[in-house]
Amino acid sequence: MPVSCNSLRRALFIVLVIGLFACGKSAPPPNPSVDVALVEELMMVEGRFYWRNDLSRYVFNNMEKLEKIVASRKPDIAVNTMAECIDDFRPSHSILDGNRVAVGVVCYQALTQTVVHEETGSNGDIAQTWAGHISPAATPSELSAAKKAWLQVLKDKTYGFL
Repeated sequence: MPVSCNSLRRALFIVLVIGLFACGKSAPPPNPSVDVALVEELMMVEGRFYWRNDLSRYVFNNMEKLEKIVASRKPDIAVNTMAECIDDFRPSHSILDGNRVAVGVVCYQALTQTVVHEETGSNGDIAQTWAGHISPAATPSELSAAKKAWLQVLKDKTYGFL
């Protein structure tokens, strides 16, 4: 059965209008407790992660810059923002072994220099592992799990400012 050009245009127009309407309705409202400019500043920090054998962990060489950026913000909004951006997998300007690390890794680094949380196991002792601790080489799924863990910490208010 042949279809006229006008019928096709009309159908395409309807699909386009419905698509545009749906896109407009699906965008989440801005979160007032997230400082987008803070995330962008953290993304632009140039630093390097390197392994310290004496500490058995990676260390970031530009902590002063992270601390300065965070210190210029309201503490509660900064902490919430850094936890919310842990799953941001866009490349930052900070590196590990010559490769850019995810923005979420820099957010995590800044967060853990701002607040402290010690996860405990069912026996009340400090947990040996926790999804909230990540390495600079964290995968998207590890970043997502860390974000979830930190958001729970914020919800439960089981952290302290450094």
